[in-house]
Amino acid sequence: MIPVLTKIIEHIASPENRALLAWESFWYSSAAKEGRFAEDTKRETLPLKLSASGEEIGALAAALGLNTAQSKNGDHELTIAIADAGRQPTTLVISSRKHTWLPASTKLDGDVISVAEDASLKDILQVAILAARYPQLHIHHEQSNIEYEELPQTVRRHAFRNIIAGRKPSAGLRLLDAFGLLEKFLPEVTAGRGLAQNRFHAHDIFEHLLRSVDGALDLNEPVRWSALLHDIGKVPTRVETANGEASFHNHEMYSARMIVPIMKRLAVPIGVGQKVKFLVRNHMFHYTDEWSDKAVRRFVKKVPLDELQDLISLRLA
Repeated sequence: MIPVLTKIIEHIASPENRALLAWESFWYSSAAKEGRFAEDTKRETLPLKLSASGEEIGALAAALGLNTAQSKNGDHELTIAIADAGRQPTTLVISSRKHTWLPASTKLDGDVISVAEDASLKDILQVAILAARYPQLHIHHEQSNIEYEELPQTVRRHAFRNIIAGRKPSAGLRLLDAFGLLEKFLPEVTAGRGLAQNRFHAHDIFEHLLRSVDGALDLNEPVRWSALLHDIGKVPTRVETANGEASFHNHEMYSARMIVPIMKRLAVPIGVGQKVKFLVRNHMFHYTDEWSDKAVRRFVKKVPLDELQDLISLRLA
């Protein structure tokens, strides 16, 4: 384990914090970079945020020779630097604001999380956050359907922001799917299950979308949302051709029209949603050496330069 993380455990040694720091430390090791999670180490994720008492934070700050800060609501916070390790977070935050990563309905055994039958919808969303952040975890559960209920905007926003910003977003989304919840939150995505595309795509629409969001490497929320949603319009526009393939005329326009209801449903901020709609609407560009100067000017007129990098990132994803 990274030395600074060992020092943290000495001062805030709750079972939850021990587990989180062990899981986090894995991503700074050669085992992650060289093993089956090598691709996942290329994706950025949010800095880890732990909870501890004000006294524990003060003692840790003194041990590390750091100063604590105070947030607007009076919580004590300590930001700790971690050695640079590629695209992994270079800091973590410890706050006196209480936050639980592991719901009471879960049991922990190393890298295995068992979910009890009485787990709530909110519990499952929290486990999905863990699955997206730590794809090395094994999550066991007996039930396949959780009763759906309306949740506060803050809960929906927190859950899906953390899933979409995880090291492997699809792991969290697949977990929700296993519980029958993904179709409740994102029916536009699950609607693509089993719908084949064409010879240019190896997977059905559903699988293509999940793999695309994993292909967005930067910690850029609009790009990740766009990668997940860019082809949802293929479902209503899908037409099978005479040769057995499918065509999706103007699917990017249909996809863009479907963005706003999804952003509202998942409480995504308006600014992020507007950018997602723009990126999805314009994702079908394909630059080649055959583009004329006039074609380039038309494209630049339609896509401002400050949006171009995100659009390229989406195409790469």
